[in-house]
Amino acid sequence: NIVVGMPIQKLTDIYMFKSDIKRLTLNSIVGDEKLHELQRKTVKMAKLLQQSGFNITWVPLPLFCEKTGDFYLGSYTNVILENRPTNRVWMVEYGDEDQAMRIYDTINQEIWRSLGFEVRLVKGLFKYAADSGGVRCMTKVLARGVRLPRKPVNEEQP
Repeated sequence: NIVVGMPIQKLTDIYMFKSDIKRLTLNSIVGDEKLHELQRKTVKMAKLLQQSGFNITWVPLPLFCEKTGDFYLGSYTNVILENRPTNRVWMVEYGDEDQAMRIYDTINQEIWRSLGFEVRLVKGLFKYAADSGGVRCMTKVLARGVRLPRKPVNEEQP
C-alpha cells in the first residue's frame, strides 16, 4: 500500500478519494491553474505506481493560500511510521492552531487507522507547513532496534 497525498482546495474535493483511481480523471478535480496542474501530476504519478502493482490510498492535503497568491500544502504524508513493536504513525495536527483544520486532522486519522496504524498527533507544526516541513523532516533516527552486520562492498557473494 502506498499513501499518496492529493492537494485539495475545499472539503468537498474529498469525495474524489472515494473514486477508483482508474476512473479518476481531471474532470473530477477542481481548482485554480496551479493547483490543477499539481493535481494532474499527482494523478499521473499515482497511476504509474498502480500500474507497477501498488495499491493507492489517497489522503487529502489541504491547500493554504497566502494573500500574495502563493500556496502551500498541509502534508499528512510527511509522517514517521513505526512497525515495531506495533504499527504507529506520528502525524502533524494542524487543528491545534487552526480550528478549521480539525476536520482534515480527523479525516486523515481515520484513513491511517483504516490502514492498521495507531495514530499519534504532533502539535505545533502549522508554521512549518509554509516551508514544506513536517514531522519526518524534523527528525533523525539515532538508533534502530536491530542492527545487521555489514559486508564490505568488495566481498564476493556465494
